[in-house]
Amino acid sequence: MSVTVGVEWIQDFPPSGSACSQNNDIAPAPQQNAEGFLNSMVGLGNVSVFDWGDNNAWCTDFQAPAFGGNSPNWSDNVNFCYFSDHGGNNNNVMNIAFSNPNVGCFAFSSQMTLGVNQLKWFVLDCCNMVLGTDSNSIASVWFGPTQGVHLVMGFVGLSYVGWPIGIFGPNFGNDVGGFNAIGPAWLNEASNNWWTGQNTAISVGCGATSDEAVARVNGESIADVGWDVASTNWLAWNWMS
Repeated sequence: MSVTVGVEWIQDFPPSGSACSQNNDIAPAPQQNAEGFLNSMVGLGNVSVFDWGDNNAWCTDFQAPAFGGNSPNWSDNVNFCYFSDHGGNNNNVMNIAFSNPNVGCFAFSSQMTLGVNQLKWFVLDCCNMVLGTDSNSIASVWFGPTQGVHLVMGFVGLSYVGWPIGIFGPNFGNDVGGFNAIGPAWLNEASNNWWTGQNTAISVGCGATSDEAVARVNGESIADVGWDVASTNWLAWNWMS
């Protein structure tokens, strides 16, 4: 049993005042986390499809075709996609930042259709996947974009780069590639940031029923790649600080 994996990361942004400028103080964590995850997964027998960084990571890789994007051929053309960079959230619309002004500076959750092709598990290793753990904060952002994806993982509010930089990406890949439950592995590895203070990691599972969503967020592994989500009628979530 193997799954396909793709990662994208941005840590080198244009200077202040330029298009797509962001703070570069997160380097080198995005590359180390994303590629560390990818390398761990490949080392355990899974298949690397893409590894795009800095100017080679494009917002169109995450946008649906209806919004000018090409997600069915990139982020949604792998079973497991890991994104690492800056993230924002304005009025419960989440955005991820990019450095290539020729393509676009942001992709928005409202422009995503996650799981219409091959995508099962999506990591947003950045700030502000959601602004809170209440049902409105989660449902208003993620009911619309989840269209076949099994789990979406990220952070509640701000996340912080700690020491040792990049360590949880490789560890998370070893957990997932070792057929451990994906949602609990994300919470355990991503919230364990003792240098700067702990992050609040969150995992959101999707299902046609509440029992299905709960089962996914608590126990799904990559062995469940063929257990399709017929519809996202329910979301279930866990978080850890």
